[in-house]
Amino acid sequence: MNPSLRTSRFLLLALALATVACKKPAEPESPAEVKEKMQTGVKYGLWKVDATDEQKQRFDHLLDGLSVDLFALQQESTALKRQTMDALAGPMVDEAALSRIDAASTALFGRYMKRLTRAALDASQILTPAQRQEVVGLWRDWEFGD
Repeated sequence: MNPSLRTSRFLLLALALATVACKKPAEPESPAEVKEKMQTGVKYGLWKVDATDEQKQRFDHLLDGLSVDLFALQQESTALKRQTMDALAGPMVDEAALSRIDAASTALFGRYMKRLTRAALDASQILTPAQRQEVVGLWRDWEFGD
């Protein structure tokens, strides 16, 4: 086989493998999947602080509502990504559309942060102050290694 053909095939194979290896993980497809992903960390945290059965049930209820809201926000985010791609894909960049998408994205992020803040406040009412401090310590260690 000719060396340049061999090199070309190798590069095509490498590109194909890189494309497959770099594939984005799938987004949750339902609120139930969002809840399932969140439950792992929540269960670990509740185990670490020796939460009562009642506290576990209250957290499960909190995750029921939070997962629905986060899934809806994820769907809005996906729609905005598609709109951004569409605005960039044409022969001319649709600057007006990008400006509208920017405003919608900023508003979406604000709603997302408000929902997370509400969930944090709800969670703080379920835990005792000592449990809450321990969970924050676990979170800080996981997030920053502190």
